[in-house]
Amino acid sequence: MAERTYRIQKVSELTGVPAGLIRAWEHRYGVLRPRRTGGGYRAYSEADVEVLRRLRALTAGGVPIGDAARQLPDIRREVKATEAPVPVFREGSQVEGLKARILDAASRLDQRAVGAALDEALAALPPVAAYEQVMVPVQREVGERWHQGTLTVAEEHLVTHAVRVADEADWARAVA
Repeated sequence: MAERTYRIQKVSELTGVPAGLIRAWEHRYGVLRPRRTGGGYRAYSEADVEVLRRLRALTAGGVPIGDAARQLPDIRREVKATEAPVPVFREGSQVEGLKARILDAASRLDQRAVGAALDEALAALPPVAAYEQVMVPVQREVGERWHQGTLTVAEEHLVTHAVRVADEADWARAVA
């Protein structure tokens, strides 16, 4: 399973650092460079959360953030040393199977099967990974097949709607 990612409000809850302060530290001191989702949201890793926890502990102990930020190389090395390797779905593996199931279910107009495969992807992957590895490639394939005339408008609408609903529901859970 790929590493879980968090949006800024959840990171704020997990670390005790207000979201506005996280943004300020990113901008002023370059403490983090979170990935961005397709929608432009920041996506923080577990390592990012741990770095912020350590920075908060330093600043709570009286260390100015500028001085704490200069310790970032050491903090990142320590965090990296404590991380366990995270398996990632690879092309040709479970992700490919999920994408094939979604497309097959769409060809049968089986809305439940499309939804079940998307739910499985969202349960197995962090939101950003599910979006990038499953949802976007499926929608791209649906668009190509529709353009080639091998997929009907109904099939395209079924997949597009299911992906939109699944994505919105998962993001709601991720930030809750």
